[in-house]
Formats: sequence, C-alpha cells, structure tokens
Amino acid sequence: MNSEILFRGKRLDNDEWVYGMPVANSRKTCIISLSDSDELKSIQVIPETVGQFTGFYDKKGNGICVDDIIFYGNIHGNMILQVKWVGYFGMFTTESDKPIKVVQLSNINRKVEIIGNIHDNPELLQSI
Repeated sequence: MNSEILFRGKRLDNDEWVYGMPVANSRKTCIISLSDSDELKSIQVIPETVGQFTGFYDKKGNGICVDDIIFYGNIHGNMILQVKWVGYFGMFTTESDKPIKVVQLSNINRKVEIIGNIHDNPELLQSI
C-alpha cells in the first residue's frame, strides 16, 4: 500500500486514544487494531471522536488527524485552526471562523504544530 489509511477514536471505557480502522453498526462504534501479538482486537470508542489521519505531519513529526487543533504562524500573523475534511473538495483543510479563513492543509502541514483537539481541549476553540 502506498498510503496509510488510519483512524483514531477515544475509548469508551477510559477515554484513551486508540488507532486503527473504524467499524460501526446501529449499536456501537469500534476501532479494529493489531495487538502487540499481531492479533486483531476490537475496542469500543465514542462515535463522535472518530477522525481520520490526514497523511500529513506537523513540524515535530506528529501525525495530524481530523479534529486536531493546530497553531500556524506566518508573516501575516498567528492562527489557531481546526483540521477538517471537506468531502466536496476531496481534501483536508484547516479552518477558522473569526474571521473566516480556510487553508489547505497540504500547503502548511510541516509549518504547523498540533496544540490539541476538539475532544480533549474544546477551550482552544474559543481562541479561533
């Protein structure tokens, strides 16, 4: 495989992040991942927290996922942006609504730093 398709979600039982492939039905949402012994394991997660890895990394080498909150500084100033998937464009973007700014993640990914996500740090959205 040429690209890594990976998702994350917060465990229902302890709020820790797990990574793998999501599976859902009308009763529950799980992340399927490999255990240390190379066996598949299914971990129930909070459905709203499931977000896809974008394939991009921040300047510290951390993988950027949908719903991450990132800091981006450039000659025009500093911005705090939320990472989103925009299906009709088929791309990951970052967005701020004060004032409205949309930045294509692929243009800035190695220049940003992940500072949190909307599930663990919702207070960061107040500064957007």
